[in-house]
Amino acid sequence: MLADDIKLGKVIHNEADEANPQAKSHRLEEWSHNWLLPFNATKCNILRFGRTSFGHQRIYYLDHTPLPCVEAQKDLGLWIMPSLKPSFHCSKVAKSAMSSLYLIKPAFSKFDKECFNKLFGMFVRPQLEFAIQASRPSSFKDHSTLEKIQRRVTKLVRGQSCLPYETRLSNLDLFPLDYKQLRGDLIQAFRMLWGLDCCLASGDFFELATTSTLRGHPIKLRVTGARLDTRKFFFSNRVIKAWNALPADIIMSPSVDTLKRKFDQFSHKYHPDIRNYHIS
Repeated sequence: MLADDIKLGKVIHNEADEANPQAKSHRLEEWSHNWLLPFNATKCNILRFGRTSFGHQRIYYLDHTPLPCVEAQKDLGLWIMPSLKPSFHCSKVAKSAMSSLYLIKPAFSKFDKECFNKLFGMFVRPQLEFAIQASRPSSFKDHSTLEKIQRRVTKLVRGQSCLPYETRLSNLDLFPLDYKQLRGDLIQAFRMLWGLDCCLASGDFFELATTSTLRGHPIKLRVTGARLDTRKFFFSNRVIKAWNALPADIIMSPSVDTLKRKFDQFSHKYHPDIRNYHIS
């Protein structure tokens, strides 16, 4: 159940477990009445994850109002679906990002590189890269949905419409989104493993490799198995391969800014055509 910043969750194994969320809902009602902070029950929803073997799905109530079961819910800027796949979120982000640019562009008589960089960096790119650690596309279709936006917007710049995509990226000092997404994953992993992120503990996401005979840097991560794609492509799993492959001088960087600079240098050295390079 989601209601603004109030969330209730319960793993349902059997029909007996279905009564637990309703009991919690009653306690929430009592709390809200005691503190004179009533819920707007019309804005509260039920989102069920995974598959259920029960033929009947229980209806839950808040303040005597039945709560609807939804197929997608927006929470903290992310669209979440029962499958936990980012497809719906990617399509929503792509539509919103393109709408933002088309609303702003007519206000400028000259849409050159300088104007594009300011508008794209301020209104479009933040939408494409927002919370990418939680919503990074794993399928080719979802990736293409976002990359297509960058392809289209770079054609709007004066003198760039007839040039190949890779040339437009070079002229506008941009990179493919998959490179930016991988870079963002590595930066987040670096912050967590070195204790630079006060909210996320590395032990909740990663496990250090126990083998002492591995080559490379000393902060290698243990690869864990995954049965489902949603787990396989989750942040803490997908970043391990790229993290373990980095040289020690990047991993042992004294700051995030140093990591960014060294990683960019490393990428350009071993992939000089990085703007035409797609990371798998």
